[in-house]
Amino acid sequence: MLRKIGCGAALLLVLAGCTINPTPPDRYALVYGVSDYVYQNDLINTKNDATEVANALISKGYNVYLRITDDVGNNDATKVQFMDDFQNIVPTIREDDILLVYFSGHGGQIVQGADSDEDQFADEYDEAILFSNGIDTDSPLTDNELHTLLSQSGVIKKVVIIDACNSGGFIGQEYDYDALNPAYSSSDEYNTGIISNTLRAFFSPKTGDIPPSSAIVISAAGEQEVSWESGAYGHGIFTYALLNAFTDSDNNRDGYIDTGELYYYACEFIEVFWNSIAPGDEEFQYMPHISGGPVDYILFEAD
Repeated sequence: MLRKIGCGAALLLVLAGCTINPTPPDRYALVYGVSDYVYQNDLINTKNDATEVANALISKGYNVYLRITDDVGNNDATKVQFMDDFQNIVPTIREDDILLVYFSGHGGQIVQGADSDEDQFADEYDEAILFSNGIDTDSPLTDNELHTLLSQSGVIKKVVIIDACNSGGFIGQEYDYDALNPAYSSSDEYNTGIISNTLRAFFSPKTGDIPPSSAIVISAAGEQEVSWESGAYGHGIFTYALLNAFTDSDNNRDGYIDTGELYYYACEFIEVFWNSIAPGDEEFQYMPHISGGPVDYILFEAD
């Protein structure tokens, strides 16, 4: 096909037969699983979570750094090791590569300190993931600390996936998206959220958590929710959903799986296979959350 460019110009471009073969990005992942705790109850399936996620990512072409802490001698999944891994790996990653951080273990809330990342409309806690090396009450890594690490990186495409309680608190307040049906909440959190969101329309909140400009965050549960694991699945329910989503979530059939497709698959899985049959009352029900933002990142090719 010939196309004439410009008014009265004689310049012709031959477009037929042109092909573009961009170099695919390199992919890196820090995968951490903690099952053996000093100050918290031990977890059963988090070692399986991290191991299987690592294997799945390796099969998708990721360079994976797997760290495990368990009761049979593995003690690599510490906060010190995470900080070292991050500082050592990030300088080697190109700007257009992909960096994925996955954590399975305990999450929690700690009372705000002087460097709290919460704004005046938030609750009184900072969220954290808990490592287990017996130092500083299981060495919490707060959302603010992780945000600082991510912000120092020159990598554009960063994804954080957390299978832990209260992990929705890692999502930044700029464009946070709450998938929780208000019927699942046993508190006034939903109504309080309406008030705070209204106030944020007029006042700029702090964005210390992890805003989407820093990374896309996919959390197993909301800021006030518990994330559950299942002996029947041998995994955290959220992680089990993700492992299935790695192969079955290409909804638009474009040959790729992105963060949005991963998230929506996990939501539907937990709604159908946990929330609809969860034992007891609403306190057992939860839903994944994801950062709001204008883009989804392609994570890997679909099978």
